[in-house]
Amino acid sequence: MAKKVLHTRKKYRRRRRPVIILTSIVLVAAFLIVLGISLLLRQFWPSGESAGGGSENSQTVSEISSSTPSSKTEDSAVNSSEAVSSEEGSVPPDSSAAPSSEEPSTPASSSPEGGNDNAVNEYFSNACFIGDSRTEGLRLYGSAPTATFYSAEGLAVNTVFTQPVVTVDGKKISVVEALQKNSFDRIYIMFGINELGWPVDSFVRSYGNFVQKVKELQPNAKIYVENIFPVTANKSNQSDIYNNTNIRTFNEKIKAMAQEKGAIYVDLYSMLSDENGNLPKEYSPDGVHLEREYCDKWVRSLMENGD
Repeated sequence: MAKKVLHTRKKYRRRRRPVIILTSIVLVAAFLIVLGISLLLRQFWPSGESAGGGSENSQTVSEISSSTPSSKTEDSAVNSSEAVSSEEGSVPPDSSAAPSSEEPSTPASSSPEGGNDNAVNEYFSNACFIGDSRTEGLRLYGSAPTATFYSAEGLAVNTVFTQPVVTVDGKKISVVEALQKNSFDRIYIMFGINELGWPVDSFVRSYGNFVQKVKELQPNAKIYVENIFPVTANKSNQSDIYNNTNIRTFNEKIKAMAQEKGAIYVDLYSMLSDENGNLPKEYSPDGVHLEREYCDKWVRSLMENGD
């Protein structure tokens, strides 16, 4: 009987052995798989990082946004009623409460397909255009290729004295400094779209100071003060500030200032508005700046209505 029991136990042990071995193999394999997954995760998610954090070799969200230039599709600002664009208008010296400019930056451009004829080139060969991104559009579109441009996005009637936007001899200087280095026959000035949030009297006072300075620095030049041409109806209806009613109010003050300073007043508003006093939508890609062919119309209007 004892021999039979012993034989049974040995037989049972022999049957259990493969099961134990198989179980051990499975456990070891499972352990190796878990270990491999853990090492793989550590490679992509080093220990000590939180879900929102980055490794020492990565940038945080704020670092990325500060190092990556924003794409000025400006026309994201134009499509919102009171959006502030990347083109920042300056706050007037005596009005810290004035809102910043909403004027979008100048759309990307290419040279016009026509219009740069000899008559235009000759007429503007010794002319200078001074202004913000709307004037900058004339330079970029090549509508007056022989003219000199002292223009830049966000330039305003007070920053012309200090903001370095003109390159002379490889150095950036202000518009006022640049005017001391060259002599022109005609100077065309247009400001106002950036300053529509200013108190109108403060704007006109600063504008008049600049026009007076230009007359002192360029005594032999004819000074033309262009008024603010309109925005489209859609743009105008979206804003309490950047609208055509406000533009017309500013233009009345600009006209009086130009007459007081002995400058020639140019009514661009009438030249570029429809029967309702708005900029035709086909004239502008963003409601504020002009399409290429209408920049050419602007230049030709100045030529046809000049002396």
